[in-house]
Amino acid sequence: MTRTPAALLYLTIYNPTIRPNSTVDEDNEDAEEQAQILFYTSRDQATSRDKTLRQVGLAKALIHFAETFQTASSYQNVHSQSRRMVMLSPEPNFWIHAAIELAKTLQAQSSKSKSKDKEKAKEASSGDVPAPECLDGSLHDSAIRAHLLRGYEQFKIIHGSFTSILHSQGQQALELQLERFFTIWAWSWDLEADCNLSLDLGPPLHPIYPSILPAIDTFSSHLPEGLEAIVLIPDHVAPSSRYRSLRYPTALARHLMSLSSRSHHEANAKRLPPERPSEGAELPDNSAGPSATADAHASNGFPGATSKAADVRKWGWPGAFLLSRNSGKKSGSTTSLTRSNSPGSLADSSVAPTAQDALDDAISHNSLSSNEPQDEGCPHGDLTPSTNGDMSPCDSGQRKLQSLGVETPRPSRAPSPTLTTSEAMSSSPSVADNCKTSNRVHFTFLNVFLAPGDEPWATCRHSVALLKRDDIAVALISGGDKDRIPNDIEALASQTSQLLEQIDVTLSEDAKRTLDSSLPSATKILQPQDAHLMKSHGYIAGGTGLSSHLDLLYDAKELLEKQPDNVEVFSRGLTPQHWHVVHREDDRGEIYLQVARKETSLSDVDNVVQKLYKGYA
Repeated sequence: MTRTPAALLYLTIYNPTIRPNSTVDEDNEDAEEQAQILFYTSRDQATSRDKTLRQVGLAKALIHFAETFQTASSYQNVHSQSRRMVMLSPEPNFWIHAAIELAKTLQAQSSKSKSKDKEKAKEASSGDVPAPECLDGSLHDSAIRAHLLRGYEQFKIIHGSFTSILHSQGQQALELQLERFFTIWAWSWDLEADCNLSLDLGPPLHPIYPSILPAIDTFSSHLPEGLEAIVLIPDHVAPSSRYRSLRYPTALARHLMSLSSRSHHEANAKRLPPERPSEGAELPDNSAGPSATADAHASNGFPGATSKAADVRKWGWPGAFLLSRNSGKKSGSTTSLTRSNSPGSLADSSVAPTAQDALDDAISHNSLSSNEPQDEGCPHGDLTPSTNGDMSPCDSGQRKLQSLGVETPRPSRAPSPTLTTSEAMSSSPSVADNCKTSNRVHFTFLNVFLAPGDEPWATCRHSVALLKRDDIAVALISGGDKDRIPNDIEALASQTSQLLEQIDVTLSEDAKRTLDSSLPSATKILQPQDAHLMKSHGYIAGGTGLSSHLDLLYDAKELLEKQPDNVEVFSRGLTPQHWHVVHREDDRGEIYLQVARKETSLSDVDNVVQKLYKGYA
């Protein structure tokens, strides 16, 4: 029996209220419908305009049909035998529509038949492929909705809301930003692997968060007005009390945590010896000047995607990911084709699979940066992170590398197949010595988009200062009416370093205590362990993790969202007979619990819930 996992068929974003900018014939309804489609990508290598319009038109009709039976809802889904169609409206008049192919199983047909009917026996032995069985239970609607919302919130943090970009820059700029982000995001979506309840509930707080919170609050109290602090630890966050009281979106903490973790992975990769180009690799001629170098790295619309037809196998870079994008205008012909970047086209090519770090760089161009003056552009333009302060010896080293004709790799572009950085550094020993002996600490800066609580779509740019030491980083966010970091922010570098050192010592002591603790008994190891997650004010306060049998918990979560008056939903499975409970209290948070002991009664489950609440009090 072979199983085909669930996969995305196509993803589109449209606004039914948008009208064409130019004058069109009143009878040309296709032109109006096409103007409303802001983004479209399909698994097919090429999709006709008529097919695209039919798919979007079907989504509009399903939404209109559902609204006749209930009040207007921001989320609709339709189940069919082999597909799942999801419509989500994150902002007024904007809809994200995804069509998903369900997982399928194909059972091998037996060649022997015991039927007495000769025709049936002949049909059974003919070797016809049986129809696959679609697994409707392989996906949960709440998990799909949560993943689409996470993708939208990530886009909103990096670029701003759909409404703000449309009003400030226009439809063309919005389409470009959507294509840059959602093309990469859509085809990196693993529908079954990303069904994780812990990701849907919020970013996790560090297990010893109560122990390090006093130090973080003390540091936060000495910050200038308008700056809020949050500590980023691998796979965990530790916000200050003032940060949590202002109710920043959890997507901001998740985004900063991903940037910090990615910079840690990049730092580890830089410690490895760089791979030299193969002997057959063709090195570009740098004698033509800067213009030739710029042409060699020209982008065709996607950060990190070059337009030169180079053999990526000669680069020695396993994360190469090339995409093509049509820069032409929309054609009015009904037989025109819309090129779409899809897994099918990538699988047919010789391009290597996408590395996760390269994927993150392609999605977000707001990565950590070096000291550069900040450009005062439009509020929702193509942002380039900047830093303040004097030039460090490492920065001067980069200037010397450029004078040698070496192109230094950028975060969102493929490494140049020219002379490697380590080789150029060895040719300038003074530069390498200056970088090694430099102990100056500087902040790195980036921009994010935040919105006030009463106007969630009125996003505006805010600056973030990051200071990282080993695996721990501190982020200072400009809050309130101040959207810029103060010019004297470098004066806080020493205090921030002391906070990082103090947290590092606390983490080391906790790790030592964990190692010194006694091992559990064999009885405790063999006994089935309960699993739970504790959610408090948008963050996961703790838990042992939930990795299986999540459908019942997703059902309970969805039921509580539809019925706010309910405080608890519990159920019990058949095989295995586990209890699944979701309990919430306004002041104490929400608990998602799975009890794996068969002999446990419902009263025992309630005792476990109350014991967990006391443990997190």
